Amino acid sequence: MWTVGHRTTGRGAIAGAFAITSVFLVVEAVGGYVSGSLALLADAGHMLGDAAALGMSLWASSVALRPADHAKSFGYRRAEVLAAFVNALALLVVVALILREIPERLDASRAIHERPMMIVAALGLGANLVSGLVLMRAAGRSINVRAALLHVISDSLGSVAVLAAGGVILATGWTYADPIASVVVAALIAWGAVRLLRETWHILMEGAPPGTGRAAIGEALGRIDGVLSVHSIHVWCIAPGIHALTAHLVTEKGKDPAEVLRAARSAMPPGLNVEHVTVQIEASSGTDTPGCPLGCGERCQYDEEKR
Repeated sequence: MWTVGHRTTGRGAIAGAFAITSVFLVVEAVGGYVSGSLALLADAGHMLGDAAALGMSLWASSVALRPADHAKSFGYRRAEVLAAFVNALALLVVVALILREIPERLDASRAIHERPMMIVAALGLGANLVSGLVLMRAAGRSINVRAALLHVISDSLGSVAVLAAGGVILATGWTYADPIASVVVAALIAWGAVRLLRETWHILMEGAPPGTGRAAIGEALGRIDGVLSVHSIHVWCIAPGIHALTAHLVTEKGKDPAEVLRAARSAMPPGLNVEHVTVQIEASSGTDTPGCPLGCGERCQYDEEKR
């Protein structure tokens, strides 16, 4: 087994974005209440989701730095995945709360103070841009930071929707622009939440890394000099960008196992980012191919894909 160095979690960038988002969450909530704008309250709900996401990411990034121990032999990196999964569920709750308020806001006689609505939305957009710049500096070094950056970008789009609604009301007096903008913000939140749920569920179910199938790995390992066959391939995500792999290689009689292991390391598909690899060597007697000592047989898993 070999490993690569631990990746940075970008805790400083996440902490800065969390502080900025939390402050302007309160500003937008108060501004939405004073102006009577559901769109602004919806955007505050979006920022609440972002603040929760950043807060959980900050907590999870701290937990993820704990070293592996006897109880958690792979370490604690999956804490980030669990935090993201819970956050995605919370975002869907925010969407439901926003949509529940829309029928009440369809009353055209309801007063909306568009100028404070637009001022607060502009301040919120500015806060999101600052948070985005803070996160962007570390986004290239951490997938967790990139996920947080996506939240901030979607919230920026929500602020733009609020500004547009305020502009329409100011120019035309058409107050329906406010609930329509609320639907747009809710749709943005739901879109991000569903994507996040899908990605985290795939990891929690120990799914294979996106774009990397067992067949491709088996073919790469099968091209190693001296390898007769490959079976019992398992590849899964421990956390975003951190993957593990196990495989059984049947080698020619007399082939040096250490040489095969070195070649297996080089044979990994580019971009797989495998931190934990376990390769079991099964030497052939020269006249037949041995069955798997674990009882999975010569035609197991990887071979089944070729039937």
